[in-house]
Amino acid sequence: MKARTKFLIISVIMFCCLDCIGKTQSPIKGTFISLASDLHLGWNERDWAREFESMSKLGFDTLIIQCVAKIDPNSGQVICFYNTSKFKIDRCQTDWIIAEAEKRGWKVYTGGIEDNVGDDANNPKFLELSKMVSDEIYSKYHLFKSFAGFYISTEPMLNDAGEAGSAAIYSVYGKYLKTKYPDKKVVIAPFFATDASKRCKKKNLTKWWHDRSPDEMAAQMRSFLKKCPVDIVAVQDSTCWDVTMTDLRKYLPVIADGVRAEGREFWVDTEVFSTPDYENYSPAPISRIAEQLEIEKNYKCIMYCFNWNMDPNGSEETRNLYRQYRNMYFPENVISIIPAPLKIEQKTGFFQVSSSTVILSDKEAKNIADDFAKALSLSAQICPDIPGSTKSETNCIQFKINAGLKALGREGYRLEVKENNILIESSAIEGVFYGMQTLRQLFPVEIYAGQTTTNRNFRVPCCIIEDMPRFKWRGLNLDVSRHFMPKEFVKKYIDLLAMHKMNIFHWHLTDDQGWRIEIKKYPKLTSVGAWRKETIVGYWSTEPHIYDGKPHGGYYTQDEIREIVAYAKQRCITIVPEIDMPGHVQAALAAYPQFGNTDELISVWTTWGVSKNILNIDEETIQFCQDIITEVFDLFPGQYIHIGGDEVDTEQWKNSAKVQSRIRELGLKNESEIQPWFTRTMHSFVTKHNRTLVGWEQILNDALSGIIVETYLGEEPTIKAIKSGCDVVMATSTEVYLDKYQGDPNKEPIATGFTPLKKVYSYEPVPKSLTPSERKRILGVEGQVWTEYMPNPQHIEYMTFPRACAIAEVDWTSPDKKDYSDFCTRLKYHLERLKKLNVNFRPLTDVNE
Repeated sequence: MKARTKFLIISVIMFCCLDCIGKTQSPIKGTFISLASDLHLGWNERDWAREFESMSKLGFDTLIIQCVAKIDPNSGQVICFYNTSKFKIDRCQTDWIIAEAEKRGWKVYTGGIEDNVGDDANNPKFLELSKMVSDEIYSKYHLFKSFAGFYISTEPMLNDAGEAGSAAIYSVYGKYLKTKYPDKKVVIAPFFATDASKRCKKKNLTKWWHDRSPDEMAAQMRSFLKKCPVDIVAVQDSTCWDVTMTDLRKYLPVIADGVRAEGREFWVDTEVFSTPDYENYSPAPISRIAEQLEIEKNYKCIMYCFNWNMDPNGSEETRNLYRQYRNMYFPENVISIIPAPLKIEQKTGFFQVSSSTVILSDKEAKNIADDFAKALSLSAQICPDIPGSTKSETNCIQFKINAGLKALGREGYRLEVKENNILIESSAIEGVFYGMQTLRQLFPVEIYAGQTTTNRNFRVPCCIIEDMPRFKWRGLNLDVSRHFMPKEFVKKYIDLLAMHKMNIFHWHLTDDQGWRIEIKKYPKLTSVGAWRKETIVGYWSTEPHIYDGKPHGGYYTQDEIREIVAYAKQRCITIVPEIDMPGHVQAALAAYPQFGNTDELISVWTTWGVSKNILNIDEETIQFCQDIITEVFDLFPGQYIHIGGDEVDTEQWKNSAKVQSRIRELGLKNESEIQPWFTRTMHSFVTKHNRTLVGWEQILNDALSGIIVETYLGEEPTIKAIKSGCDVVMATSTEVYLDKYQGDPNKEPIATGFTPLKKVYSYEPVPKSLTPSERKRILGVEGQVWTEYMPNPQHIEYMTFPRACAIAEVDWTSPDKKDYSDFCTRLKYHLERLKKLNVNFRPLTDVNE
């Protein structure tokens, strides 16, 4: 592989070891890296750690560094990519690479000086400098187990001209290395065919092999190797040039035979790139690569691996090729987790669940262990034993509280999968629960089926995952006022939140169109307020209005609410009940009109939008509100009580003599000061009960410390709230309102606006203008599911997923770990899980929507 410096994409390579067939060890697999490439000269240790982590996902264990030094064409100086006292240093990248390889148990073969395809092969100075570099490399790295040997980067062509141009360096340099360092192997990478570059075209060398029979090719290889004291021959299949698949089928077997006949190891170097202009590289189509690999598989090439990207930022086409390749050849080894964890280190091997698998847990985590065991039992027909012990065993899955992991926070966890056991541990039960959710995503999708499956091969790729959330408030709203949803669907919704590591369920229980929570002291809130006679069809802004003529309603009894609250608690979810006041109350006023501002008898609203009917501010009305909240306290033990507070039309207050009298009594200036007074009153009441008041951004008219403001109109109210000393939950309507169109309105169910998946995923909730201390007041992001146009559970699921998956990643995953294209790749796997859960998600179409 030529060590070029001006390519947009460095060569993508594969090794396939033929000599280890029939043995128990894994085949050699790995890639080439050219440190002379301009594209990653600026890489640091973190960049290389990321690259190794990615390569490990494909089971890499071998790396060839094409060159650890180069000659500056202007000055003639040797420039090294390792710490040296003899030459000029660029960056010590070799040190970082060797360290990463050592950490993972890889083998590394280091090249010498970049030689540009043998141009300096017969140059005595070049040979002498190459020896000096190799000596330095050995002295620095010979104690590292990962340092396996040397790579001679001159690349011979298997023809007379190529042999003549390269034999000298292999004979002299190779003999030098094998004599001085007999414990290290020497690797070369000859061309299967001639380079089709402009230089070789001038020498009329193109397609010389067409004049050779397979036997002549075998003889040519053996003749070449007799002059070359090397151990490993990684023949380039040259499909990036002029070699066709027919050529490859014809000649590759005899080349392999020739190599092995000389007692050398044979690797196939599969080039998965194209050179359309013979100068610049670009990824080959996956269809061509699949054909190459099918040919090479016939020679029992057990594993196929490649390095896909030498650019820290990465080109989209190289990332896509990597994912296509991984998905095609390593589907069972793909780790596809949503939301993406903070850190994943993939290892080789799998943990296999069997009938003898044991599940262990601390006492605090027993419910989590029981639920996980139930999932295995239902889907895999495996009933793992759950002894009352936490003693570590083989073939076990263990859930453990570990106080030593406090640095990851209560919701962070560590998950390690080994071939003989799995350990999930956290400093708190929440972290153990989220670790279990990650573990489920490591299993085949059938674990979500809830019923017997034909797939009994329940195994998990070995890995180490350390994870913790970005934000503390991660959730979804569900509006059950506009359309009532059955209890079982609410539970399913909670399960889906838990699956995505969300911890907040904002339950919008009351609004103009229906009251959904039983209040014992005011029974008409549900006997009257929970039912409307009909519902508008289509947009409320379109006139004349059309109605469906069908009564609609329903509510949750207090027993049902307690059941749902307990269900959520088991899944580490806090329910935030929203009882909207002083506006959005027409359903309540239909039941108790005395708390309104007019003598008009009204009914539960049958249209959308915002009703002008609001609460009055009599003492009896305030008591009415506090009585309701008192029962809410009893039903919802969580810290937060949401009172809405948005979109209050003050016209009725302005026109009410009774309200105006009350304004004077309270010492207020006018009706514009009523809502701030109302917010203070409710805040004082909620605070006395040791709860936290939450409200929409309109409550900012009277900024109070200790309240949480939920903002939906962008950065301005967010910054205002934070400057006022309030914590903020981000619910920006243009980014995370899920009642908006996801695609072409002509092909989608009725909605408003336009918020496609990519826009949701790209949402950055923290305004750049905030200071570091102010940013801490952003508690997190909450997606909003308003159900005016979602009349049933199936419609809610369609509008919510997969956009809620994107919100989960915005909430949980560190911004530097996010990548939309990668998310879409993982999402394809994830949607298979949702399918098993019978979620009516919107199918993926154009990922750029």
